[in-house]
Amino acid sequence: MDGGFYTRDHAGIRASNDGSAVVMTHKNNAFAIDAKLEEVKVLEGHLQEIRAVACNHDSSLWATGGDDKLLKLWRSPEWDCINTWTCKRGISAIHFHQDGQQLFFADKVGDAYSVSLTSTEAPVLVTSHISMITDLTVSADGGFLVTSDRDDHIRVSQLPKAYNIQAYCVGHSDFVAKVLLLESHSELLISGGGDGTVRLWNFMEGKLLHTASLPCNMSATADKEGLGIVSSLSWSASSQRLAVTVENENLIYIYKYNHDNQSLDLHKTFTLSSMPSECCFDGIGALWVTGIQPFVSRYVFNGDEINEDETSQLASKLRQKLNQIVNAENEATVKGPMKRKNRLPLTMRGRPERPGKQEDGVGSEVQDDSIETVHVDKKKKLSND
Repeated sequence: MDGGFYTRDHAGIRASNDGSAVVMTHKNNAFAIDAKLEEVKVLEGHLQEIRAVACNHDSSLWATGGDDKLLKLWRSPEWDCINTWTCKRGISAIHFHQDGQQLFFADKVGDAYSVSLTSTEAPVLVTSHISMITDLTVSADGGFLVTSDRDDHIRVSQLPKAYNIQAYCVGHSDFVAKVLLLESHSELLISGGGDGTVRLWNFMEGKLLHTASLPCNMSATADKEGLGIVSSLSWSASSQRLAVTVENENLIYIYKYNHDNQSLDLHKTFTLSSMPSECCFDGIGALWVTGIQPFVSRYVFNGDEINEDETSQLASKLRQKLNQIVNAENEATVKGPMKRKNRLPLTMRGRPERPGKQEDGVGSEVQDDSIETVHVDKKKKLSND
C-alpha cells in the first residue's frame, strides 16, 4: 500500500502564519505569492518532483526539496534563492527550528539532518531510521525532534543530542505518513498513515490517547489499496480545528480536539470537486487546498459552514499562474517532436542487475561527502543514486 510520498506526481501548499504569503508546488514547479506581489513569482531551479515545503516562524525564509536531491532556501519578500544544498538522496520532509537558525530535513534512505542558516557549514546528520523517514517536526520549545517512517514507527528524540530517545509512539499498524505537533497544546502529537486512522498522543510519554478511524474506511465502495491513507494533516491554533485529506478521496475531514475526553471528534466533512493532495491552515484560520488535477482554493469557516473564498486575490492569482504553466506543458507535450530511440528487439534485451540495497541505521557509517553545499546556478549536474 503506497502513500502520497510514493506517488509520482505531487502538489503541496504552505501558508504563512499571518496568511499574507503562500507557496504552492505542482510537480517540479513552485509558485510564491504574497500581499505585496502583483503577480505570482515562479521559484525556478527544481528538476524533479518537489515533495516538501516549509517556512520559518516569521515567513522570511522558505525551503523546498524533492526528488532531484536539491534543498533550496528562499528569502521573501524578494523570493530569491539564497542557498542550495545537493543531497545524496531525494528529500522527503523539511521543518524549520523555532530559533530560526536551523533547518531540519529528511531523505528517502532514512537519515535526518540539520543545517545552520547562519554559517556555511555543511549539514550534520542528526538521526537515522532503518526505513524511509516520511515526516519530521520540532517541538515548540525546540527541545524535541519527532520523526516517522515507513515501518509504522514514531520516534521522539531529544535535541540537540538526538541519540537520546525520549519516547516511541507505538500503535499504527501500517506506515506513518504525517506527524503534527499542536502549537496550543505543547505535549500533544497527531499522526496519520496507511492504516486508515488519525491518532492523538502524549508524545513526551509515548502514550496513545485516542484513535479516530477515518469514515472512508467504512464506505461500501472503499478500495483497500487506494483509500484510507492520510495524505496531509493541518492544525489551526486559532480555531482549534484539524483538517485531514485522504488519498483518492475528494473529501476533507474536519476534527476538533475535545479537551475533556482528550479525543479527536469528527466535526464536519465537506466535498471538493477534485481530489486534494494537500491542505494547510494559515494563521487566521482559512484553509488552503491544492491537488494534482490541478487546482488551488481557499476556504473560510463561518460557524459550521465552510465556503470557498472566491474573493481571495492570492488564490485567484495562483490559479491563473498554475493554469498557464500546466497549459504550456500540455501544449509542449502535444507539439513536441516524437523522438524514436534505437532499441534492441525484445528478445535481445537483457535486464541489468539491480544494485544491492544499503540500509542506514543509527550507528551506521555516514560518508562525509554525502551532502555538499553549492552556490546557486553553479551546480550543473546532479549526482546519480
